[in-house]
Amino acid sequence: MLPTQILKIIFGCLLLFIAIRNLMSADKKTSKARAKFNLINIAVVGVLVGISSGLLGVGGGVFIILILTVIFGFSMIEAIGISSVFISLTAIGGTVSYIISGWGVNPFPYSLGYVSLVNFAVIAMFSVPLAYYGAKIAHKVPEKRLKQIFGLVVLYISLKMLGVVP
Repeated sequence: MLPTQILKIIFGCLLLFIAIRNLMSADKKTSKARAKFNLINIAVVGVLVGISSGLLGVGGGVFIILILTVIFGFSMIEAIGISSVFISLTAIGGTVSYIISGWGVNPFPYSLGYVSLVNFAVIAMFSVPLAYYGAKIAHKVPEKRLKQIFGLVVLYISLKMLGVVP
């Protein structure tokens, strides 16, 4: 296993590359290479994103969006939607595993296993309507602007991981 600092540097450099590539290609149209997007490739993407996310301790949304736009030619809006589905499935799987692994432990009141029902309710109450409004806004924002926003967010995260910004 690699030391934490080396993983942070590797991940920070990868994110920096992603950000620069995204910002430089914001004007380019997607290539419509979706024929390559099949069940086998989805499984490969899932495994690669899962391993990367697990090693680096981060969510896989950035990786999924990058792979879908760069390799498979999806538009930014399509990649965001597909990424949301991937993330939802991952969240459901994680929630179920925390319920099962903590069954009978009841570490705090109003919980199922290690899942706090109060926190779950608050998160669900806000995430469902905000996801709806986020999707509406994303459909109104031009593709170029979405790529720029994504690139800037990833650039900030990369610089933070590399210790350039506090």
